[in-house]
Amino acid sequence: RVARRGHLLDDWDGLGLKAYLVRERGLRGSPVNQYAPFYLWNTVEGMNAFLWGGGFQGISNDFGRPSVRQWTGLAFEEGTGADARFAVRRCQPVP
Repeated sequence: RVARRGHLLDDWDGLGLKAYLVRERGLRGSPVNQYAPFYLWNTVEGMNAFLWGGGFQGISNDFGRPSVRQWTGLAFEEGTGADARFAVRRCQPVP
């Protein structure tokens, strides 16, 4: 699915970064095939257009509409992403 459809968002207005978190049955102890799209948005308008204006519809059509979790990102470390193996979410109070 990622290989077939992931490129469709390459030029989505307001999208800063996309990654796909993937588990494959039998690899590294995973009992299931599973994936989760992971997006960082530059604009709320772009995110809302994706969620409610058609971009998210493909996921909804294939799997039913999943719950969407969203957080405001405060920082990131730029890199190529070519060697990325995991994603981390760290929550801490902001003064």
